[in-house]
Amino acid sequence: MFSILLPGGMVFLFRKRLSLPLRIISALVIFTMLMEILGFSLYKAKMNNMVFFRAYTYVEATFLFFYYRSIITTPRLKAFHLFIFIAFLLFSFANLFPWDWENFAHHNSIQRGAECIWAIVLLITFYINIFNTSTDIDLLRYPHFWMTSGFLLYFAGTMFQSILMDTYQTTELIQFDISDIHSYLNIFLNIIYTIALWMGSRALTSVR
Repeated sequence: MFSILLPGGMVFLFRKRLSLPLRIISALVIFTMLMEILGFSLYKAKMNNMVFFRAYTYVEATFLFFYYRSIITTPRLKAFHLFIFIAFLLFSFANLFPWDWENFAHHNSIQRGAECIWAIVLLITFYINIFNTSTDIDLLRYPHFWMTSGFLLYFAGTMFQSILMDTYQTTELIQFDISDIHSYLNIFLNIIYTIALWMGSRALTSVR
Protein backbone atom coordinates (compact mmCIF):
# COMPACT_ATOMS: atom_id res chain seq x y z
CA MET A 1 0.00 0.00 0.00
CA PHE A 2 2.73 2.46 0.98
CA SER A 3 4.45 2.28 -2.42
CA ILE A 4 1.63 4.46 -3.85
CA LEU A 5 2.95 7.33 -1.69
CA LEU A 6 5.98 7.66 -4.00
CA PRO A 7 4.05 8.64 -7.17
CA GLY A 8 1.57 10.47 -4.95
CA GLY A 9 4.40 12.71 -3.79
CA MET A 10 5.47 13.26 -7.41
CA VAL A 11 1.94 14.40 -8.24
CA PHE A 12 2.02 16.91 -5.40
CA LEU A 13 5.46 18.27 -6.33
CA PHE A 14 5.03 18.51 -10.11
CA ARG A 15 1.27 18.89 -10.63
CA LYS A 16 1.67 22.33 -12.29
CA ARG A 17 4.36 21.14 -14.71
CA LEU A 18 2.54 18.17 -16.19
CA SER A 19 0.76 17.96 -19.53
CA LEU A 20 -2.93 17.03 -19.75
CA PRO A 21 -2.33 13.29 -20.27
CA LEU A 22 -0.07 13.08 -17.24
CA ARG A 23 -2.55 15.08 -15.20
CA ILE A 24 -5.08 12.36 -15.97
CA ILE A 25 -2.54 9.81 -14.74
CA SER A 26 -2.02 12.00 -11.67
CA ALA A 27 -5.75 11.89 -10.96
CA LEU A 28 -5.63 8.09 -11.26
CA VAL A 29 -2.71 7.98 -8.81
CA ILE A 30 -4.58 10.13 -6.26
CA PHE A 31 -7.76 8.07 -6.67
CA THR A 32 -5.77 4.85 -6.25
CA MET A 33 -4.11 6.21 -3.11
CA LEU A 34 -7.48 7.07 -1.59
CA MET A 35 -8.88 3.64 -2.47
CA GLU A 36 -5.81 1.95 -0.98
CA ILE A 37 -6.30 3.84 2.27
CA LEU A 38 -10.01 3.01 2.33
CA GLY A 39 -9.45 -0.64 1.48
CA PHE A 40 -6.73 -1.00 4.12
CA SER A 41 -8.92 0.67 6.74
CA LEU A 42 -11.82 -1.67 6.00
CA TYR A 43 -9.49 -4.67 6.10
CA LYS A 44 -8.19 -3.64 9.52
CA ALA A 45 -11.79 -3.19 10.68
CA LYS A 46 -12.49 -6.73 9.38
CA MET A 47 -15.01 -5.41 6.85
CA ASN A 48 -15.42 -6.60 3.28
CA ASN A 49 -13.80 -4.21 0.79
CA MET A 50 -14.52 -6.10 -2.45
CA VAL A 51 -17.34 -3.71 -3.37
CA PHE A 52 -14.84 -0.86 -3.58
CA PHE A 53 -12.45 -3.02 -5.58
CA ARG A 54 -15.19 -3.64 -8.14
CA ALA A 55 -15.93 0.08 -8.31
CA TYR A 56 -12.23 0.75 -8.76
CA THR A 57 -12.12 -1.25 -12.00
CA TYR A 58 -14.75 1.03 -13.58
CA VAL A 59 -12.99 4.23 -12.53
CA GLU A 60 -9.57 2.89 -13.52
CA ALA A 61 -10.86 1.96 -16.99
CA THR A 62 -12.39 5.44 -17.39
CA PHE A 63 -9.10 7.15 -16.52
CA LEU A 64 -7.22 4.92 -18.97
CA PHE A 65 -9.72 5.64 -21.74
CA PHE A 66 -9.33 9.41 -21.41
CA TYR A 67 -5.56 9.13 -20.96
CA TYR A 68 -5.05 7.30 -24.24
CA ARG A 69 -7.66 9.39 -25.98
CA SER A 70 -5.51 12.44 -25.15
CA ILE A 71 -2.29 11.01 -26.61
CA ILE A 72 -3.48 8.89 -29.54
CA THR A 73 -3.44 10.90 -32.76
CA THR A 74 -5.09 8.48 -35.22
CA PRO A 75 -8.85 9.13 -35.66
CA ARG A 76 -9.58 5.46 -36.43
CA LEU A 77 -7.84 4.34 -33.26
CA LYS A 78 -9.79 6.89 -31.25
CA ALA A 79 -13.03 5.57 -32.71
CA PHE A 80 -11.89 2.02 -31.90
CA HIS A 81 -11.09 3.10 -28.33
CA LEU A 82 -14.61 4.46 -27.91
CA PHE A 83 -16.14 1.26 -29.32
CA ILE A 84 -14.24 -1.12 -27.03
CA PHE A 85 -14.76 1.15 -24.02
CA ILE A 86 -18.52 1.15 -24.50
CA ALA A 87 -18.43 -2.61 -25.03
CA PHE A 88 -16.49 -3.04 -21.79
CA LEU A 89 -18.92 -0.86 -19.84
CA LEU A 90 -21.93 -2.72 -21.24
CA PHE A 91 -20.36 -6.06 -20.32
CA SER A 92 -19.51 -4.77 -16.86
CA PHE A 93 -23.04 -3.50 -16.31
CA ALA A 94 -24.54 -6.81 -17.48
CA ASN A 95 -22.13 -8.66 -15.20
CA LEU A 96 -23.76 -7.02 -12.17
CA PHE A 97 -26.96 -9.01 -12.70
CA PRO A 98 -28.63 -10.98 -11.34
CA TRP A 99 -28.08 -8.90 -8.22
CA ASP A 100 -26.57 -11.12 -5.55
CA TRP A 101 -24.91 -9.29 -2.67
CA GLU A 102 -22.98 -12.36 -1.54
CA ASN A 103 -21.35 -12.77 -4.94
CA PHE A 104 -21.02 -9.01 -5.42
CA ALA A 105 -18.96 -8.76 -2.25
CA HIS A 106 -16.42 -11.33 -3.44
CA HIS A 107 -13.58 -11.15 -5.94
CA ASN A 108 -14.93 -11.23 -9.48
CA SER A 109 -12.26 -12.71 -11.71
CA ILE A 110 -14.53 -12.43 -14.77
CA GLN A 111 -14.91 -8.67 -14.35
CA ARG A 112 -11.23 -8.16 -13.62
CA GLY A 113 -10.24 -10.45 -16.47
CA ALA A 114 -12.46 -8.52 -18.88
CA GLU A 115 -10.83 -5.26 -17.81
CA CYS A 116 -7.36 -6.75 -18.30
CA ILE A 117 -8.20 -7.95 -21.83
CA TRP A 118 -9.75 -4.58 -22.68
CA ALA A 119 -6.72 -2.73 -21.30
CA ILE A 120 -4.22 -4.91 -23.18
CA VAL A 121 -6.05 -4.25 -26.46
CA LEU A 122 -6.08 -0.52 -25.63
CA LEU A 123 -2.35 -0.54 -24.88
CA ILE A 124 -1.50 -2.34 -28.11
CA THR A 125 -3.17 0.48 -30.07
CA PHE A 126 -0.73 2.90 -28.45
CA TYR A 127 2.19 1.00 -29.94
CA ILE A 128 0.41 0.90 -33.30
CA ASN A 129 -0.01 4.68 -33.13
CA ILE A 130 3.69 5.11 -32.29
CA PHE A 131 4.82 2.91 -35.17
CA ASN A 132 2.53 4.72 -37.62
CA THR A 133 3.47 8.24 -36.62
CA SER A 134 5.94 10.21 -38.71
CA THR A 135 7.34 12.02 -35.66
CA ASP A 136 10.70 10.80 -34.39
CA ILE A 137 10.35 9.96 -30.71
CA ASP A 138 13.09 8.92 -28.31
CA LEU A 139 11.16 6.14 -26.59
CA LEU A 140 13.52 6.01 -23.62
CA ARG A 141 12.69 9.65 -22.91
CA TYR A 142 8.99 9.39 -23.76
CA PRO A 143 6.94 9.11 -20.54
CA HIS A 144 3.90 7.60 -22.27
CA PHE A 145 6.00 4.74 -23.61
CA TRP A 146 7.17 3.96 -20.07
CA MET A 147 3.64 4.31 -18.77
CA THR A 148 2.18 2.01 -21.41
CA SER A 149 4.88 -0.61 -20.96
CA GLY A 150 4.23 -0.56 -17.22
CA PHE A 151 0.48 -0.89 -17.73
CA LEU A 152 1.01 -3.79 -20.14
CA LEU A 153 3.03 -5.82 -17.66
CA TYR A 154 0.66 -4.87 -14.83
CA PHE A 155 -2.53 -5.95 -16.59
CA ALA A 156 -0.96 -9.09 -18.05
CA GLY A 157 0.21 -10.03 -14.56
CA THR A 158 -3.17 -9.21 -13.04
CA MET A 159 -4.94 -11.41 -15.58
CA PHE A 160 -2.53 -14.22 -14.70
CA GLN A 161 -3.32 -13.67 -11.02
CA SER A 162 -7.06 -13.89 -11.70
CA ILE A 163 -6.56 -17.21 -13.46
CA LEU A 164 -4.54 -18.51 -10.52
CA MET A 165 -7.20 -17.30 -8.09
CA ASP A 166 -9.83 -19.36 -9.92
CA THR A 167 -7.49 -22.36 -9.87
CA TYR A 168 -6.84 -21.90 -6.18
CA GLN A 169 -10.56 -21.87 -5.45
CA THR A 170 -11.03 -25.25 -7.13
CA THR A 171 -7.77 -27.11 -6.36
CA GLU A 172 -5.07 -27.30 -3.71
CA LEU A 173 -2.20 -27.00 -6.18
CA ILE A 174 -1.27 -23.43 -5.27
CA GLN A 175 0.84 -23.29 -2.15
CA PHE A 176 1.41 -19.54 -1.79
CA ASP A 177 -0.64 -16.42 -1.15
CA ILE A 178 -1.87 -15.31 -4.58
CA SER A 179 -2.59 -11.80 -3.28
CA ASP A 180 1.19 -11.31 -3.04
CA ILE A 181 1.33 -11.21 -6.84
CA HIS A 182 -0.94 -8.18 -6.87
CA SER A 183 1.20 -6.48 -4.22
CA TYR A 184 4.35 -6.90 -6.32
CA LEU A 185 2.53 -5.71 -9.44
CA ASN A 186 1.34 -2.61 -7.58
CA ILE A 187 4.87 -1.82 -6.40
CA PHE A 188 6.14 -2.20 -9.97
CA LEU A 189 3.39 0.02 -11.39
CA ASN A 190 3.99 2.70 -8.75
CA ILE A 191 7.66 2.80 -9.77
CA ILE A 192 6.58 3.28 -13.41
CA TYR A 193 4.18 6.05 -12.34
CA THR A 194 7.08 7.79 -10.63
CA ILE A 195 9.39 7.49 -13.64
CA ALA A 196 6.74 8.72 -16.09
CA LEU A 197 5.71 11.66 -13.91
CA TRP A 198 9.34 12.66 -13.36
CA MET A 199 10.02 12.55 -17.10
CA GLY A 200 6.90 14.59 -17.80
CA SER A 201 7.83 17.18 -15.20
CA ARG A 202 11.32 17.53 -16.67
CA ALA A 203 9.92 18.08 -20.17
CA LEU A 204 12.32 15.51 -21.64
CA THR A 205 10.24 15.21 -24.79
CA SER A 206 8.98 17.80 -27.24
CA VAL A 207 5.68 15.98 -27.79
CA ARG A 208 2.95 15.05 -25.35
